[in-house]
Amino acid sequence: MLKTAPSQADHDNGMSKRVPIDHRTFSGQPVAIGSAADLADADLTADPRRVMFDPETGLPGEALLRDRLEQALARALRDNHSLGVLVIGCEGLAPALDELDLDAAKLAWAEVTERLLQLTRADNTTARLDDGRFAMVLARVRTPDDAALVARRVLQALEAPVTWNSQRLALDAVVGVAFHPDDGQTSEALLHAAAAGLRQARANRCGYRFRGDG
Repeated sequence: MLKTAPSQADHDNGMSKRVPIDHRTFSGQPVAIGSAADLADADLTADPRRVMFDPETGLPGEALLRDRLEQALARALRDNHSLGVLVIGCEGLAPALDELDLDAAKLAWAEVTERLLQLTRADNTTARLDDGRFAMVLARVRTPDDAALVARRVLQALEAPVTWNSQRLALDAVVGVAFHPDDGQTSEALLHAAAAGLRQARANRCGYRFRGDG
């Protein structure tokens, strides 16, 4: 679900209220974005812009994410502020879903999507990457610690398992974090750094990592 403009209190805790539809742009063209459920159930095949969205979750896809990240970087350079990028993997969910039906997979990914969108402020973007992982663009974070705080909130939101027909599917989430400008000056560099952080988090069996963490 996309968000209304957050209050100062919302900015302080990284949360905001949600509204059903948000109108944004891809390469200067308007794109209407609704809730995960709305988009997942919509007839995206009727829209030539459907390739910009992940058909399983209704989230912006990788192409749209990269466009949003480029716009956020341009604003960061113009206004002299920082931003963060998270790459999020649900390590325990994908193997479990291989043994379940499509309805279970749809429900599980929709649940993950809803939890992530609960953390998404109006000026941020939550998306689904081509490889099935999720990503967040944090348009305004002051320090790496601010980005790490959001990563911890993501882990907390994904801590509870998804339940399907009395089965509890553990998510086992891990998060890679990148911070601009320290970890890169381009969208490609930041996504690469966040993905490297995720691999380190996975290898060290810990919740989140920046690329340079041990």
